[in-house]
Amino acid sequence: MAISVIWAPKNEISCAFFVWFRPFFFDVPIVALVGIFLTLDMFIAAATGLTISTQTLHLMGAAIGFAVGIVMVKRNWVDCENWDIFSIAAGRHELSYDELHALKEQSPEYRSRRQEQHGALAESTQRDVRALIEQGRPDTAWTFYEKIAPRLVGWHLPERDTLALIAAFHQKQQWTESIPAMVEYLQHYSARAVAVRLNLARILLVGQKRPAQALGVLSKLDPSQLNAKQQQRFAQLQALAKKAKREDPYDFAQHDW
Repeated sequence: MAISVIWAPKNEISCAFFVWFRPFFFDVPIVALVGIFLTLDMFIAAATGLTISTQTLHLMGAAIGFAVGIVMVKRNWVDCENWDIFSIAAGRHELSYDELHALKEQSPEYRSRRQEQHGALAESTQRDVRALIEQGRPDTAWTFYEKIAPRLVGWHLPERDTLALIAAFHQKQQWTESIPAMVEYLQHYSARAVAVRLNLARILLVGQKRPAQALGVLSKLDPSQLNAKQQQRFAQLQALAKKAKREDPYDFAQHDW
């Protein structure tokens, strides 16, 4: 009875009351019914000097029940669907699902658990992607990463692994398939951005016949910041792209890479 008060105080119990063998049926909230019984037990136990009696044992059992019920709720060993005594006191039983979820997301326990899950998933994703790259399956590695990435908000494949993925694509001459990985690198990293950008422009120009997009990629580079070899390559790609663009004036850049 004491546990039921902790878990579902507002739930009702159907009762039957007999008067001269005539039954009367009515519903009573758990907290009221248990309160009546415990009050009677306390009065009788007090009147008998708190000796070891049935009423005293009832009260001892109720104390244990209250303690067990509270521990189980606080440790989330039981789901009372926000109808436990603590949720009712806080008004959570009247909140909508969205309001409850928003409240849950603000709790330190929820955030800590989410961070642990996020970290574990990111670690396993990185490990699996590396294994697929080592097996010479960059296309499968990228597909797997794209599938998991939406669940890892704010996390991206580390720079080293992204570069390894691009290199694996190029080793298999999967130039077109490497474009998303190269774009991913340019969006989040910069250490090898010049080399990646020049390679991306070449693939767009030669493999994809998209000179306008290639020019857009090259436009993000500052020639004065490139070394001699990079400047030469930049000039060649830019000249070829401009020529191809003149030959196809209806080609337009579709992305801001």
